[in-house]
Amino acid sequence: MAQSSLDKGSVNHPSEIGLLVPDGAVYTTALQEAFDRVGLPISGLPAQTVRRDVPGELLSLLLVTLGGPPPRTAMASLFITPGMPWKPEIGRRMAREMIDRGWSPTASGLTGTARELLDALRPCDTPEQLFGRLGAVARAAPDAGLHPRINSLKAASGDALDWPLLHRLAAPVPLAAEGHDRFVEGVSLFTETALPWRSVRQLIVLGMAGRHWPRLPTSGPFFTEGEIAMMRDAGVMLQGRQQKFARGLELFRRQLGVATERVTLLVPALDLRGDRLTPSTGLALIAHMLGAEEPADLVVDLRSEPQEDWPIAFTSAAPVPKGGAPELPEDGLIRIQRGICTPDRSGVDLLSLRETEGEPLPHSPSRLETLLVSPLAWVLDELGAKDLTWAPETLDVMTLGTLMHQVLEDTFAEGIPAPDATDLDSAIPGHLDAAIRRHAAWLTDPAWATERRSLLREARDICAAWSVFLGETGAEVLHNEIALNGEYRGLLLHGRADCLLKLPDGRILVVDHKRSGSAGRRERMSKGWDLQVALYRAMLERPTKETALTQLVANGARVVTAYHMLRDGTVLADSHGGNVPRVETTGDDASINAMNHLSQVLAEVSTGKIRLNRAGDARTFEKERGMRAHALDNPLVAAFSLPEAETEEESIK
Repeated sequence: MAQSSLDKGSVNHPSEIGLLVPDGAVYTTALQEAFDRVGLPISGLPAQTVRRDVPGELLSLLLVTLGGPPPRTAMASLFITPGMPWKPEIGRRMAREMIDRGWSPTASGLTGTARELLDALRPCDTPEQLFGRLGAVARAAPDAGLHPRINSLKAASGDALDWPLLHRLAAPVPLAAEGHDRFVEGVSLFTETALPWRSVRQLIVLGMAGRHWPRLPTSGPFFTEGEIAMMRDAGVMLQGRQQKFARGLELFRRQLGVATERVTLLVPALDLRGDRLTPSTGLALIAHMLGAEEPADLVVDLRSEPQEDWPIAFTSAAPVPKGGAPELPEDGLIRIQRGICTPDRSGVDLLSLRETEGEPLPHSPSRLETLLVSPLAWVLDELGAKDLTWAPETLDVMTLGTLMHQVLEDTFAEGIPAPDATDLDSAIPGHLDAAIRRHAAWLTDPAWATERRSLLREARDICAAWSVFLGETGAEVLHNEIALNGEYRGLLLHGRADCLLKLPDGRILVVDHKRSGSAGRRERMSKGWDLQVALYRAMLERPTKETALTQLVANGARVVTAYHMLRDGTVLADSHGGNVPRVETTGDDASINAMNHLSQVLAEVSTGKIRLNRAGDARTFEKERGMRAHALDNPLVAAFSLPEAETEEESIK
């Protein structure tokens, strides 16, 4: 609009145009970028923009870290805070590792002042410990400027740690802009709470919505409006809402008065979150003065006007072909070839995407289950193309399973008879606490007390059912957490069995604890789509590393692979588990369809072919295979899914 006024000659110079905007860096930053883009100077921008309170941010993160088990998001944020005694790229790597794993191998290898800083990040119980460790951090990171903030925090603290007070005092606040760069030639920028510093011919007012123009006053914290009126009558000139509102209106009137020819009011329809905004009080008053009943009677909604009547320049974007949907091959196969522009048109072996020292990394059963469901999701996972959103710790399925696995391992240790009911009741609380401290220390916070009680009940039920199983089968715990390594059709495999049991008849039961009910796994096994039991057997029969278990197999021991379903205590096994008390077998071959399909998919991906999913695969897999296709939750996989195949009846129609 300013450029149009100059082009039409309604103003002769940019200095004859003024902008009246709400306070805040949002408007000034956006206006500076927009006017720079068209080459118009702005006079009145802050000489120094709003800055981050880096010492306050760092001190707040340190208090969270020193107050107890630190959240991984707090540690990751600390790693990338400016002023730390490591390079920014090292900090970013440490933060990424912390978010992904809950700990950072890179941080574990640091030395010198960086090691001193990390060693100081331990929970504190007394003010002496707190300020001693804060001082150690400040000395290790002198560029962070922590000393003044620590001294002010120390002066306000008492003999005991008042964590809410400390957090409130250390909270970061944006550092206000300083000074203004005002010169004669530019478009004048005026702000909401200040008087304009020169007159203009044309004034454009932005943000005529919500609480702006004038700002609506709030009630005082000490006196009611009636009490303020009584004191004013007695000669005590306190300002109430009415007086504050009158002052705001007078300021707005004087701001509008700097325009000698024209005022344009811009009313935003939505805020930055997309929520609808209402016109400001000032717009309603102006509409009333001009004889309109409603402000909407004077507002021109550009969205309802023909584009040729818009008062601003515009560019119509061409419609995106197919609504943005990708062009997908009709046969549903993406072919990734090596040397597309050279005579070598061979397909890339996607099975060797992950390598270390030139050797391909082995594949786990869970990765191959992803390949079974969606080759595209598997390739994205192999390439590390995954969601990198930072999120706080949560008691998700993975964490719950890890805790229950650890409790079972500690309660039923190898070489020790299964404890009775009395021993279980006394041992499980300690084992659960140890598992929480090891794998999910954040659960020790008082806010998670209800969840900890629920976990204790669940752990007791699981351990009681497992104790009954061990007693009735006469099984002996040989090992917990057994590493498996082997190969299947030249493909290197690795996995980990949760428990190794020896049955009275000499058979070896390889158990994988699953924190779920048995219905879904039973259905998958009965339909022949369970992959893990077959891959475990492949690793035992064709091992690539010698272990005590592989030696037992080599010596003729019969092996049964089974699942222990923690939610209902059911033990599901392959066909080799017949006649074992309390073990349920689900058919002659629980993996025949899964292994046949895996062979086909391996043949495709080894030559660079990726078969795309169809839109209805999630329902199909659950109905026909008994599988929950979690891999299809990836939005990229959904974006590159083919339409559902037409049924025979639909094709006839």
